[in-house]
Amino acid sequence: MKTDTPEQKHFKTWLLAIGIVMIFVFIVSLATLYIQNAITIGNACGCIIPIPMMLLILASLGVVVGTFTSYFLFKRFLQEKKEYTHNIDSTLRFLDKDERSIIKTLIKHKGILKQALLNKEIGTELGMDKVKIHRVLKKLELKGVINKEKDGKINTIKLDDGIKDLFF
Repeated sequence: MKTDTPEQKHFKTWLLAIGIVMIFVFIVSLATLYIQNAITIGNACGCIIPIPMMLLILASLGVVVGTFTSYFLFKRFLQEKKEYTHNIDSTLRFLDKDERSIIKTLIKHKGILKQALLNKEIGTELGMDKVKIHRVLKKLELKGVINKEKDGKINTIKLDDGIKDLFF
């Protein structure tokens, strides 16, 4: 059985959301046309069908439909992100334990961190000294997983864009 790619899942989700909104707009248009037609023919008047009340009801219904659609899209997005981040260890299996811990720390900080803060955090969590962290960072840089940028006397460590796209 063929499974959908993430792009196909996103397309289907957006297509469903657009379909829900289009159905809502169609229903509102039909209701408005029906009311207008009933008043024009003389089967009803504006005093029997309170137009302001109908507008309030339709606007409220629009908010409910919009909220439902947003919730549905956001729920799907969170579920997919959870699948990626839940399997960080298996996704980063090609790295050794120390490299994975540095990458996890970078992920925790949205993919960017000053080296001094990284040294402090990794040093306290894992007991690595600055020299070992420097060596691990050098290996990660050679593998193309991170990028080091000079910012005055301090290095800024950034996840490579390809790796960053997996988690954010």
